[in-house]
Amino acid sequence: MLQKLTIKNVALIDSVEIEFSDGLNVLSGETGAGKSVIIESLNFVLGAKADKTMIRNGQVEAFVKAEFSLDNPDVFNDLFVECDLENEDVLIISRRYTVDGKSTVKINGSTVTVNMLKKFTSNLVDVHGQSEHFYLLKSANQLNLVDKFGGDKLSAIKEDLSKEYVKYKDVIAKLDKLGGDESQRLMRLDVLNYQINEIEKADLKEGEETELLELKEKLKNQEKIMSALSCVKNAVTDEGGVSDILSNVCRVVGGITDLSDEYSSFYDRLENLLAEVNDLSNSADNMLSGFEDSSYDVDEIED
Repeated sequence: MLQKLTIKNVALIDSVEIEFSDGLNVLSGETGAGKSVIIESLNFVLGAKADKTMIRNGQVEAFVKAEFSLDNPDVFNDLFVECDLENEDVLIISRRYTVDGKSTVKINGSTVTVNMLKKFTSNLVDVHGQSEHFYLLKSANQLNLVDKFGGDKLSAIKEDLSKEYVKYKDVIAKLDKLGGDESQRLMRLDVLNYQINEIEKADLKEGEETELLELKEKLKNQEKIMSALSCVKNAVTDEGGVSDILSNVCRVVGGITDLSDEYSSFYDRLENLLAEVNDLSNSADNMLSGFEDSSYDVDEIED
């Protein structure tokens, strides 16, 4: 219940305190006496939009405070916890609005946001005029009123229904884990079969990605690699190249092998070197042929 409303610097009002008693309270007066200003002030402290026009001329801020007694404070338990407030049977809400557009809201002395304020006040006061009624426009509030009218008997039925619904949701969750209904399983089976066929058609192999990445790099640098391999091959096989030079050296040293075991061993090393050089040339030639015979291109490998 609203017990007291304090208004300062709102429109025509300088400062006023209004106390309310149990039962029906009536505000009366001539047109322009300020009745609507009191209602606007109440709306303001409940979280309605504000603007500078509500501030009394010549003042820097408007201030409204509303004090409520809570018949059932347990209704607000979750909100008190969310706002880190003590659960009390009295709720004091104050709100300031300054000429620079800043709004400050406090509940029981603690600063809160306007959105948090509205969560409290939506359960405190219902302000309505001709052709408007905010509380009853919410379907959840309509259902709550109907349920309250049903009393304890309906509450017991609701509790039983809630328990059964929890069981129902649990069964549905278990069914989903098992693949849902038959149509869902068949649909899932089609998807899995399609994916299996795609994987089998791809003919994937262990380490294939690494090989393709290496091949991609080789093809991107094909010209550079072929130039280097050709250089090796030509250096060995060209007339007057490494192979010709080593062959002549072997022939000359071969003429002295019978004079000493040392010369014979030296000749063997030269022959091995010539064989290694020729093998290097053959390897370079094979690698060149591999590039020339390759049917891959960079885009195909990327795909």
